[in-house]
Formats: sequence, C-alpha cells, structure tokens
Amino acid sequence: MLACVQSQFKPLLLGTHTAIGGAIAGGGIGDTIAYIRESRAEIEAERNRWQSLFRNDPNGIVDLAVRDGRPVIEAANEQFATLFSPSAFEGNTLQSVVDHTDTALPDLADAIADETALATEFTTTIDGEEKHLTAQLVPYSTGTEPKAFLLYTDITDLRETQAELESQMDQLEESNERLQQFAYIASHDLQEPLRMVSSY
Repeated sequence: MLACVQSQFKPLLLGTHTAIGGAIAGGGIGDTIAYIRESRAEIEAERNRWQSLFRNDPNGIVDLAVRDGRPVIEAANEQFATLFSPSAFEGNTLQSVVDHTDTALPDLADAIADETALATEFTTTIDGEEKHLTAQLVPYSTGTEPKAFLLYTDITDLRETQAELESQMDQLEESNERLQQFAYIASHDLQEPLRMVSSY
C-alpha cells in the first residue's frame, strides 16, 4: 500500500518540486538579465561621456597605444588636428606627427608601459611657425594593454604676452632710472638759487 501511495504522490511531488525550482531559477535568471542590462546601460553612458569630453576638450588630445615599441595614435580630437595640421592621424606614430626633440619628455613608450604620468613644456615649429606647447601624458589601462592620453595645450599667446610684459618692464625700469637722474639734477640745480634767496 505504501508503494501505491508513493507511486501516486511521486509525480505530484516531482511536478511541484520542478515548478518551485523553475520559478526560483527563473527569478534568479531574470534578476541577472536585468543587472546585465543595467550594467550595459551604465557602461554606454560612461563611454558617451568620455567620448564627448574627448571630442569637445579645447586641448589637442591623442589616444595612444604602444606598437613595436613606439607610441601610435589610435584616435585624435579635432583640436589636435587643428593644432598639428589637418590630416588622418590614426595608425601613425606620434613622432611622425609631432616633433618632441626639444622636450624633456623621456621615452613615451616606456612611460605608457609603466603607467607614469608626465608633463612638460616645449617649443616646436608647426607649418613654419614657432609654437609653445605643454604636453601632459595621462596613462590608463584597458586591462589588456597600457594606453595613454597625451594632451597638448597651445600656450604661444601666453609666452608672447609674457615676453611683451618683460620688455615693457625693462623699458619702464630704464625710464625710471632716467627720471631719477633728471630729478637729482633738477633738485641740485634748484638748490643754488634757493641758497641765494635765503641769504638775503
């Protein structure tokens, strides 16, 4: 008789067990899918934010990777193209586009590999015109390879204004010296008539 009851309830118990297990598993899978979708949306929003910053930053920016021991441009923003002459940069080495020979930057490929941030100021010639620039290396890692952003800021106007101010300061100091000499001479020349008047 026990065998008969077991045979009648066994399918019912197995069906209930399967239904409950399926509902629990389905809920877990649904939660996982929702979490994955939410994570993807957050990643996409973050990517869009970074791309907007990259495109709209007033500095010239290149995204660099190291290939065959040399920094290679993977992407460049419009300001970089404006600063260094408009052409396609992707896939070119950085040195083929920007002359860093007068800079204090060490080997960029090593700095990118070591994830070492760097900053320097240098002068270069672009289209026959001398430009004063700052360069700042900002390394990051994608998990598979080290990369870096290199930001260029054109400070030519600032350096020219500083040179003008220094020149004006030199002229002002020279003018002040001449004025002091004149004041001394005028003071000395006026003292004699004053002595004569006071002696009367």
